[in-house]
Amino acid sequence: MILHPAILALVMGSFMVLGMIAYAAWWGWRVIDGWDLQSGSERQLLLEKKTYLVSTLMVYALAFEILSFFLLVYVADDLHRLFVGAMCAAGTLNVNEHGYPAVVLKALNCVLGGVWLVLNHADSRAVDYPLIKRKYTLLLIILPLAAVEVWYQTVYFINLKANVITSCCGSLFSA
Repeated sequence: MILHPAILALVMGSFMVLGMIAYAAWWGWRVIDGWDLQSGSERQLLLEKKTYLVSTLMVYALAFEILSFFLLVYVADDLHRLFVGAMCAAGTLNVNEHGYPAVVLKALNCVLGGVWLVLNHADSRAVDYPLIKRKYTLLLIILPLAAVEVWYQTVYFINLKANVITSCCGSLFSA
């Protein structure tokens, strides 16, 4: 792996975000399983308290996820100088077979994270939490995608070899 500070920040940040999403998904599963707003039980009160914690945690995690997409593109573009034939991020991402899947998964997770943030905002505005099960179901969908994204991104950066000749974007996208 190239020990570039931005690469280290991306990889470590992605693992932290994955940990936060896993924790939130675990509580999300419990909310989906036992949410009953009509109940005043101790379990329901605990779930209501945890939804505030999980929502705050996910706002920060998904905000970093969205910012890390732009950081990944910037890093890929910045590293083009290290690879023969690469003139931009397209060539750098083509250095090994994990580059483009990592970017696509990160973009997908950014979109799903944005949808989750919108659902969370709308749900927090309502008194009776009408979207709570939907937003936590979406969180259970985001979790495996985030895990696969972290894997692809980490494997991509680990397998970067400076002696690889790659194609430039002109030859990649021309007819």
